[in-house]
Amino acid sequence: MKRDVLICDDQQVFIEEFKQRHGGYYEIQEVNDVGMLVDKLCDMKHLPDLLLLDLYHSQTRGEDFDPKREVAEQELARLDEQIKITKEAVEAAWEPVGLEILKDIRQNFSAEELPVIIYSQRGLFLLDDEKVRLVDEYDAHWLLKRQFGAFTEKVRMDRVMRDEQKTTSLLKIYNWALIISWSITAILFAFYVLPIDSVLLQIVVGLLGSLAANVLTNYCNRLTRYRLRGQA
Repeated sequence: MKRDVLICDDQQVFIEEFKQRHGGYYEIQEVNDVGMLVDKLCDMKHLPDLLLLDLYHSQTRGEDFDPKREVAEQELARLDEQIKITKEAVEAAWEPVGLEILKDIRQNFSAEELPVIIYSQRGLFLLDDEKVRLVDEYDAHWLLKRQFGAFTEKVRMDRVMRDEQKTTSLLKIYNWALIISWSITAILFAFYVLPIDSVLLQIVVGLLGSLAANVLTNYCNRLTRYRLRGQA
C-alpha cells in the first residue's frame, strides 16, 4: 500500500517533476495555491503521511509577475553556476571526511544512543547526491554554520535531542513489552503443558533466566557508558 504525499507548490512544473520521479512510490496529491492548503488539510478525512511544502511562493500574480519571475530564475541559474565553481574550489582544499567518521560512529552507536548533527558552512549545497543520501542513511541531521542566530541553533539542537529521546523511550517500552509477553507465554506453556519434572521445562526456565540476565547486563553496561561520558 502506497503512502500518501501532499505537495504544495505554486509552480506546476515542479509538481509534475515530483510526480514523475516519485509517482511509482507514493500516492501524490497536489495544491498549487498555498492560501488553500490549510483548508484542504482541514477538509481531509485522513491527513497525508507527508506534506512537501515549497518555501517560496509568488507575492502577486499581477502583470509584473512574469518579468519578476524571469529575473529571479536568471539569478537562480547564476547561483547554480556559482555553486559548481565553489564546489570545485572546496573539493580542492578539503574532503568530506566527516562522512567516514559518521559511518564509524553508527557502527558503534545507534542514532538513539548518540544523535549526530552535521555542522557545516555550506556542505549541504556542495555534496553530491550519494553523499547527501548517506547522511540520511546514517541518521544524521544538518545545521549550517553562520547561517542562523544562536537561539535558532539551540532550538534546532534541542529538537533533535528531544526527538531522539522520545524514540529511545518508545523503543525501550516496546522491547520490555515484547520480553514480558514472550516470557509470560513461555511460562504458561511450560507449566500447563509440560510435566513438572520435564527436561524441556528446565530448559525453558533456564533460557528465561539467561534472557533476564542478558537484559540486565545490557542495561548496566549502558548505564556505565553514560556515566563515563558524563565524567569525560
